[in-house]
Amino acid sequence: MQAVLAALIHRLNGGLNNAAMAFDLLQASSVDTSTSQILATGIAGVEQAARAAKLIDTIVRPGASSTISEDGVYLRDLLEMLRTHASQAGCTLRVGNDVSAELHMPCPPTVATASLARGLAAIARAGDKPLVLVPAKHGGATTLEIMLADR
Repeated sequence: MQAVLAALIHRLNGGLNNAAMAFDLLQASSVDTSTSQILATGIAGVEQAARAAKLIDTIVRPGASSTISEDGVYLRDLLEMLRTHASQAGCTLRVGNDVSAELHMPCPPTVATASLARGLAAIARAGDKPLVLVPAKHGGATTLEIMLADR
């Protein structure tokens, strides 16, 4: 079953990346601003889905090669997912001042996935305690971690 899931996720990731490239080509030839804005939104959504599929792939196929994100997209995704989850859980999550400076740093998908798992667990344990999201280093890669905040 794991092999089937891995193959499907690989196919999904490839298809979404191909669609994003096609949208990019269409956007480059478009002159209508509203069409261009719609395409930009579509491209961003497809790229987000492709990154999510890559993160799922690291869970399903832990030994698979994992490309490092050179522009911090996995860190930005991680920030958005943890903020959303904390909000849904009714948890106060403050983002440390130094996080924005780190959001452009490279982060392997495996590190982002592990950080997401730790972050979700911290949010689940926090209850009414305030949390803070801070940058951290794991094996030379930059990631984000959740810690109890000083009130």
